Amino acid sequence: MACFKRAVFLLFTLQCINGLRCPVPSARDPLCPRGWTYANDVCDCCYKFSESWDRLRYEKAERKCAQFGGSLVSIHGDSEQTFIHSNIKAPSWVGLNSRRDGQTYEWVDGTPLDYTNWAAGEPSSDSEQCVEMIHLGDNAGKWNDNSCDTELSYACQLDLTKECESLFSFCTPGSQTGEPCQLKGEENEIVGYQVASPMIPIDGPGFRVLLQTNTPGGSSLYSEPFLEIYFEARYISETHLEIKFYPAGDVDRYEVPVPLNLEEGDWTQSLYEVILRDNSAGSPFDFYVRRKDTGTIIFENFGPLIFEDQFLQFTTSLPSERLYGFGENVHETYRHRFSSEHRTFPMFTRDLSPYGGYRNLYGMQPYYQVVEDEVGNTHGVLILNSNAMEYEYALKEDRSPYLTLRSIGGIFDFHILMGPS
Repeated sequence: MACFKRAVFLLFTLQCINGLRCPVPSARDPLCPRGWTYANDVCDCCYKFSESWDRLRYEKAERKCAQFGGSLVSIHGDSEQTFIHSNIKAPSWVGLNSRRDGQTYEWVDGTPLDYTNWAAGEPSSDSEQCVEMIHLGDNAGKWNDNSCDTELSYACQLDLTKECESLFSFCTPGSQTGEPCQLKGEENEIVGYQVASPMIPIDGPGFRVLLQTNTPGGSSLYSEPFLEIYFEARYISETHLEIKFYPAGDVDRYEVPVPLNLEEGDWTQSLYEVILRDNSAGSPFDFYVRRKDTGTIIFENFGPLIFEDQFLQFTTSLPSERLYGFGENVHETYRHRFSSEHRTFPMFTRDLSPYGGYRNLYGMQPYYQVVEDEVGNTHGVLILNSNAMEYEYALKEDRSPYLTLRSIGGIFDFHILMGPS
């Protein structure tokens, strides 16, 4: 189900994963997300104004506002016009455009065009279909049509009278709702992969499956997506499983050039099993790793898998909140603390000693452990990737934990160690 609630006070307690979330209240403006300004004398809205150096094309600016549940600003009177102009830091996109036919101007949030503040002689060109607010000069505050490909600052608006509906559909794959977990790309297409082939044997125990993007030509969030990738499961020993995602075809991706010298064992006595929920062609890609003796799911793709040239993302549910590991970051406790609020930590080394604050430090250890149950069954996961990464964790609406891993390059190569101790 989508992340939304009708009651305004609940709207700020819910969050959706992958950074596309409902607002979190700030101390200064209790109805607005952090970094936003509440303007109840203008409308029941929150506003966010980008810095002068933060400049985007019109479509990118639209998407940036939408990630917070809002839109580019719409203006319906002198008070809104004055407030917005007094807060922009550079020429800024507003939510007015004529992209539909080059002549008819419309607000992106669907509200009526009942107020304008054009500069003299504007709009002046059918080919300039997006509208900016002028910052300084004789026409300061006036509106000007401009090419939608121009990179400008932007002004976002969050209408508190509307529901907060994330771009991410928060659901459990295979649940009775029948709704797939979805993340939308720039063209409102579903990001992720589907099964394109049956299980293919590999050199050694295990298998691989060819995956292809959900939409022809792919749908991107940040960079060019790989249209076909492989999911590979390699059984190394009874307690060691490798899960790997990498591009299909002759594609050169950086992999950590360190020999692992893995000790192979009797995988036929494995403590784990790898299950594809549906391996028929065209079905959404959905798998999990389960501990055989307890039935506990310890690793699965919860939410869409993203594999782009410069952005990789994988989200897994966790069997418990007893999460340890990762480094180097500053934490209050050895065990990570979960809440409904997202907590994101970088994994990117820099020459800095720990002296407070949640900052990345001198080393990088992309490894975590989870104590699964009261008996003490424990597994560990190594993420074999040396690009800049980050991890994020929180609780879902049903209070169960999840973990999201992101990287800006390479491949996803997970080594799962079953323990159980």
